[in-house]
Amino acid sequence: MSNKDKSKQLEEQIDLRIELIQKAIEGEFKWEVVLSSLTAIRNWEDAKLGVKKIGSPTSFVTTHKVYGQKIRKIHELVSELYKPKPKQKSLTKRHVSVIKENARLKRLLQTTTNQFVQYSTEKKRLKNEITLSKSMDAGLNEQIEEMEQELVEVKAELLRTRKRLIKCEGGLKSKVATVDFSKRD
Repeated sequence: MSNKDKSKQLEEQIDLRIELIQKAIEGEFKWEVVLSSLTAIRNWEDAKLGVKKIGSPTSFVTTHKVYGQKIRKIHELVSELYKPKPKQKSLTKRHVSVIKENARLKRLLQTTTNQFVQYSTEKKRLKNEITLSKSMDAGLNEQIEEMEQELVEVKAELLRTRKRLIKCEGGLKSKVATVDFSKRD
């Protein structure tokens, strides 16, 4: 077996030990093995669980440059696994009131969170509405400018037309009253 394969197998065995000890702590399976030291953990074998003995004691130390961190994790987990469980005490009136207050605060937090989401949604909607209104306002201002320009051009055309009309009427005398279009309103 190559060194690469041995290293891979060693890491798999270390990871398996971490996984099994964590499951035992969480109560997923009954822990029947007594592992009081890192040597006992290294020598642990269980065919049903797929745990094989780790032969190299120098690879299974907390100071190992590659696996040291995982070995420290195993040591911490085993310490937690064997730590005595605290006894369950009956709840006092104070505990009950704290639990009720905690539940009330959780409900209040949920209500506040819901209101925040509602207000945030309304704020976004109003911002979009403002943006749309500004856009419409800019469009209307542009239309007003275009119409004012057209009005200036129409007034200029009307003035030219009046001047031509006055020139044309200047030579003719009519019995109908004449109107002077050259004067501005």
